[in-house]
Amino acid sequence: MTQAGDDCDTIWYQEHTTPLHQEHIILHELAHLLRGHTESPVEREELLRRLFPSLDTDMVRRVLGRVSYHNQQELEAEYIASLILRRAHWGNDPVPAPKVPGLGARLERALGRRSR
Repeated sequence: MTQAGDDCDTIWYQEHTTPLHQEHIILHELAHLLRGHTESPVEREELLRRLFPSLDTDMVRRVLGRVSYHNQQELEAEYIASLILRRAHWGNDPVPAPKVPGLGARLERALGRRSR
């Protein structure tokens, strides 16, 4: 989340997650700033109140979190953050495939395919 101030903006991010995820969260919020995305907190609070009139809006926000990216600004911020992270970590080289033992077989089982 980004909190706009008079002299500076503050970005809040999840403390208990991986460093890579923290970087992505920060870059996502920076992307919103770079693109000039604006969203009024009052509008968001009002929307939550209308959607869930009998529930506490703080609790709804915590439970729902950011679970989908149907909003064009969110999609754009995700894409920009991913591009920056890729370039920062791997430059122009292709992103290396993760080295996870048995990953191929597990994916095939999950997709309903048999290993050869």
